[in-house]
Amino acid sequence: MKHYIRREAFTLIELLVVMGIIALLAAITLPVVNGVKRRGLVASETSAARQVMVAYAAYAADNDGALLPGYGDFPAQDDAGKELHSPVSSRYPWRLAPYLSYDLRILYGKTGDARLVKDRQLEPEAYAYAVSVSPSFGLNTVFVGGDYKTLNPDNPRATKAYGSFCVRRLSETAHSSRLIVFASAGYESNGAKVPGYFKVEAPTGTGRRWPKKYDASEGAAAYGHVDFRFEDRALAAMLDGHIELLDFTQMDDMRRWSSQAAEADEPTWVLGQPSDS
Repeated sequence: MKHYIRREAFTLIELLVVMGIIALLAAITLPVVNGVKRRGLVASETSAARQVMVAYAAYAADNDGALLPGYGDFPAQDDAGKELHSPVSSRYPWRLAPYLSYDLRILYGKTGDARLVKDRQLEPEAYAYAVSVSPSFGLNTVFVGGDYKTLNPDNPRATKAYGSFCVRRLSETAHSSRLIVFASAGYESNGAKVPGYFKVEAPTGTGRRWPKKYDASEGAAAYGHVDFRFEDRALAAMLDGHIELLDFTQMDDMRRWSSQAAEADEPTWVLGQPSDS
């Protein structure tokens, strides 16, 4: 006589309970995993920003305290020793690269290794151009180092109208601990967000540039290419070398962008105009 073992199937209710438990566990663990990932990205980019600032200080030490020019016609070479020309050499990455021993992962914020690998597959000229355009950190070109294309600090008309608006030597400001040199940057290319751009622009120049309120749906270009990619905050590297995570309200303070604004203690300071403009 054969004996059959009766196998009990899961009931619909039991299946729903199991699925509910799985969904609950996923809901609990996913934010934790994402939080760990975000913290890892912040830590990686913070480390890269510190190394960028060490290189930036090394450039100044080699040049008798003169800061790296922000944007202009200056000589540069790529990592193969080839001479580069404007606009590639005008942007800071290849001019700072020798002080990073040409470890371009640092300029890409380390977390951008995949971007760097992709860019390396381009033709040499296209590769050099890509590196010059989209480092993870944008430079505060107008107010630190000098943007010789946008507002030339050597132009007598500019200095007559705006005074000494640009810090070009370490000794020219007493506000190095709050003066932004680099910030997390970004732009859009063919509808895709790129986590990097070579310069960042302050909330005001001769007038207001940024929207008065932050809207996460807006692209980084609306905020002077500052990319608030870390839970609505951006990394900022100060002239004294330390790194901060700043939100929109903190970044919207001109005392962090301009030594003149810091001296006037005017957060809404406007270049060449009264502080209440």
